[in-house]
Amino acid sequence: MNSTLYLDKKIVVFDSDDWGMLGMRDPGSFERLKAKGYSQLGQSNWDYYSLETKEDLEALYSVLSKHGDAYGLPPIFTCNFIVANPDFEKIINTGFKEFHTMDLSQGFPGLWQNRDKLLNMYKAGIDRGLIYPGYHGLCHFNYEAWLAALRKGEPDLLDCIKEHIRYIPSMRDRDFSYDYIADTDPFVFLSLKEQEERIKNGISTFKKMFGLLPVVTTAPKCAWNSDTERIWHKYGIKYIGAGNRRLGMVPDNRLGERNQWDMIYLTRNVNFEPVRKNACQDAIIEIDFLFKAQQPAILETHSINFHSSIKNFRKKSLESLDQLLYLIETKYPDVVYLTCQQLGEILEQGFCYLRNGECMDARTHRINLPYLAKFHFNKKKAALKRYFKTR
Repeated sequence: MNSTLYLDKKIVVFDSDDWGMLGMRDPGSFERLKAKGYSQLGQSNWDYYSLETKEDLEALYSVLSKHGDAYGLPPIFTCNFIVANPDFEKIINTGFKEFHTMDLSQGFPGLWQNRDKLLNMYKAGIDRGLIYPGYHGLCHFNYEAWLAALRKGEPDLLDCIKEHIRYIPSMRDRDFSYDYIADTDPFVFLSLKEQEERIKNGISTFKKMFGLLPVVTTAPKCAWNSDTERIWHKYGIKYIGAGNRRLGMVPDNRLGERNQWDMIYLTRNVNFEPVRKNACQDAIIEIDFLFKAQQPAILETHSINFHSSIKNFRKKSLESLDQLLYLIETKYPDVVYLTCQQLGEILEQGFCYLRNGECMDARTHRINLPYLAKFHFNKKKAALKRYFKTR
């Protein structure tokens, strides 16, 4: 029987992935690819993933700044960053034999140069206490496999790289979206040495960008293994964020559990992708349940929700976020907004320092509770219905 974590504070954490990562470049590139016969393009929201703009960040900061918790502090997004992107021109010039990157401190490659002020915007959000940087990965894809496919002349990749786009998953059968995976058929992780090379480079780049080493990470696609954890620990990571899944691995890790290196898992338990229908309503129901069960609410969300370059997801998402924050603060005026690091510190030592310098204590305890041991957010609606009928 698994034990369930309890806290005496109502805590909300926004844990958000894919910041700084390139997708579809602009509407023109979308239409040119569509005209080449990729009829499936546009059927998935992820086809419209691009890259946040200065205006997207300003709009997000504006909504967050309107709200406050029991300490008068605004909600804060833990933004998990991809720290480097392909340098397309250099890669093309090598005949796809060598992989070259540009990290976010250098701006963005080639045709993406109109986003070169983004790092300043990220830092402004950090200074204002509206975002906190976590480490997501170096590039969010297996670039050796990508280069090999380019050398084979796979048409969709050649069409994409001309537009300075890595690839679009819906345009192809094989997805490369893993930092630590060598192959998915069969499922094989990169060697410890290969993983260390990526993580060492990524964390060094993170420090160059933000002036500090990351202590929080979430693996791209939630795919990692014990070798990954060993290397994360070596380079200073303390807290591991994830959904209720570990691709290719069992069992799942529950919130507050520790691994052999004493790193703490911060398992997400609320799915908040506001571009989806009823996102706000579903999230507040889940938060209600978690607070009744004396557990923190860790909301999983992705940067695409706040993009507007190809398709304006931002407007609907910010309306949903604004509504959700209003409902949380109205129903739970004692709510506290924390970063992943602050929640990790509470689980580790029983307190954390808030952004105003105040020290906040939080008591934690565990009991055995079979019901919550099976509580995964992808099955939440049925579970919630059963739960509330017994109240």
